[in-house]
Amino acid sequence: MPDSSLGDQASPGNPSRILPLRNATFGAFHLTGKDAYDKAIDGPSELVGPPHLEVVRMVEQDDVVMAELTGTVKRAAGGGMRMSRAEVFVMRDGKISERRAGSSD
Repeated sequence: MPDSSLGDQASPGNPSRILPLRNATFGAFHLTGKDAYDKAIDGPSELVGPPHLEVVRMVEQDDVVMAELTGTVKRAAGGGMRMSRAEVFVMRDGKISERRAGSSD
């Protein structure tokens, strides 16, 4: 079973791990570039702090890594939100060049 905690090195928000990026969350948005991605990963103002994410499963084939994640995040109005995510990372030269995601909040 994979490590169930995403540390700083594995974090998609770690700038040293990201190339100029295409980022798509299906049904929600499409971003291009590190700056746009950095702004988007903080989340909307209704949420407080970064989410706590756990890796359920991770699969790698060639230059593609797929991660199934579950997590929680606090709401500014109180309480929390549970989520499940599927993320696909396309790698180039050991860095993320594209991220594709789908989520269920």
